[in-house]
Amino acid sequence: EGGMRDAASMLDQVGAVCGDKRGETDVLAIFGFASAEDVAALAGHILSGDAAAALDLVAAQSEAGKDLGRLLADLVSLARDLLVSEATGRELPGRRGQLLVPLRSRFAVRKLTELLEILSAAEAGLRFSPDKKLPLEIAVIKGIQLLHTADLDEVLDTLAALNSGQLPAPRSAAPKAAPQAARPQPARQEPAPRALRRCIGRDR
Repeated sequence: EGGMRDAASMLDQVGAVCGDKRGETDVLAIFGFASAEDVAALAGHILSGDAAAALDLVAAQSEAGKDLGRLLADLVSLARDLLVSEATGRELPGRRGQLLVPLRSRFAVRKLTELLEILSAAEAGLRFSPDKKLPLEIAVIKGIQLLHTADLDEVLDTLAALNSGQLPAPRSAAPKAAPQAARPQPARQEPAPRALRRCIGRDR
């Protein structure tokens, strides 16, 4: 991220542990970083409103010994890229752009801006929190509530669209099936011995 001295120091640490053969997995394991795919998955859960999946992912990262502060920082960076991509209509190149493809075109720029503000505030507060997990969980829940709760502007936009006829009319209920005509029931027949006794009594 632009710090050459830090990069060289980290490279030395990786080399001391892994020798000449080193890869991305080694770097993530040594420094406790979450993979880019895990960060994108967390963002996807927030955008989808799946609080259970998002919190489960945070818990799994915590149990695996990952740096939750770095996870939140990476989430902020991804949200920033998503906001810029939506605001400009441009797709980011490379691997980061591929991770953003399933996250795009879900929410207005205004909502994404407010989400980024929530995540950024949590990142600033997490540095001074003894519990690194709690601020991240609160930020996740706040972000989901923000995105999936209609605000006044959205209600007004919906009403304006209804008045102008831009929204499709609700589908009418499916017609009920016509009631079937009752089938005639056959006359009840009495058992043969009882009917026979009645006939014999009449003859007498």
